[in-house]
Amino acid sequence: MQDFTGYFAAAGTAFFWSFTSMFFAAAGRRIGSFTVNQVRIIMALLLLTVMHGVLLGAFWPRELPGRQAGYLVASGIVGLVIGDTLLFRAFVVLGVKRALVIMTLWPALATLIAWPILGEAPGGRLIPAMLVTLSGVAISILGRRSSEAPPAKATGLALALGGAVCQATGYVLAKPGLAGGLASITGTQVRMATAAAILWAIGFGQLLAAKLRGRPSPLREGLVNPIAMAQTFGGAFCGPFLGVWLSLEAVKHAPIGAATTIMSTAPILVIPWAFLVYRETPRALEVAGAVVAVAGVGLLVACS
Repeated sequence: MQDFTGYFAAAGTAFFWSFTSMFFAAAGRRIGSFTVNQVRIIMALLLLTVMHGVLLGAFWPRELPGRQAGYLVASGIVGLVIGDTLLFRAFVVLGVKRALVIMTLWPALATLIAWPILGEAPGGRLIPAMLVTLSGVAISILGRRSSEAPPAKATGLALALGGAVCQATGYVLAKPGLAGGLASITGTQVRMATAAAILWAIGFGQLLAAKLRGRPSPLREGLVNPIAMAQTFGGAFCGPFLGVWLSLEAVKHAPIGAATTIMSTAPILVIPWAFLVYRETPRALEVAGAVVAVAGVGLLVACS
């Protein structure tokens, strides 16, 4: 019997990531994206640590082979630190809509990277299904309303493409880190702890620099903003906690290409939430893209 665990986990990832973007966007407008990134990582790490203790009886993995730990640490650095930093900067320089369109390339990049590293050769039927799904996502994003100013294209394109490459590489590196039946929540915790250590080292450097210059610290100002902290917690719960945990479960049980393609449909799932929360009526192109993407996901599952 076909095991669809990875596919369900990937769909769950997309579902929770669709909430994340709205929470973090709202918090970022109040206290800045880097502060949100620092705080969300700590919140997610605390949630993961508690859940790790509940599920596995220890707040930190008792045994973790060095080779697997190396893969997970590298995955956290490449995907969660470098990748997310490049993507958040691309949102500013290139614009959210255009950056998200470039980011639709990351499942295809993950498939290409996984081929030589993991030996996961994409099947002949998988590639057309991926193309249909990713085309639908891109069409839907392009169909959105946008009031963004003309962006700095060359720099923004490089940032968004760099973010896509890092996101893809991060998940490819995570898969061998989960070998031998290692729990997905353990892998997620190690990745998140790595990212937290690096981001907070940078944050303390910024805090010291601000103090020496006699300027207020963005982090300190953000921490005393209760609305922004509530929004950040909502995003951390849905994204770095549940979403990233499920995403590792997805790549553990399903081919990288199929899992990451299903995850990439998160922008499609934002459409109903934007209507319910902000009363934004979706445009025809957004709906058409969503229909194409859903059809592509159906093809992906049928090809498995």
